[in-house]
Amino acid sequence: MIGTTLRNKWQLNNLKTGETQTYMCRFASTFNDTGFVKYLVCDGQGVALLPRFEIIDELKSGQLKQVLPLWRGENREIYAIWPSGRLLSKKAVCLKQFVTQFISETL
Repeated sequence: MIGTTLRNKWQLNNLKTGETQTYMCRFASTFNDTGFVKYLVCDGQGVALLPRFEIIDELKSGQLKQVLPLWRGENREIYAIWPSGRLLSKKAVCLKQFVTQFISETL
């Protein structure tokens, strides 16, 4: 198993039963860069729990295969931050709408 410094435990949720399992992992290697972890997994060096948006192209091409298809990692929040006290500009509103739509359609 290859891990990231962001998550030292894997909380997995079963899509069919709703069951949740948490695993305290002992990784063979740990990195602070999910892109590098993806590179190692694509090279056949191990398995990892990675954000779907990070590996969507590799899953579609067949380069990567989901090992536990009925299980998902916990949802992660995505934050958009702007200076307090300011209203969002039209460009920022447009970006926010685009990102929301992209995530809902792609992932």
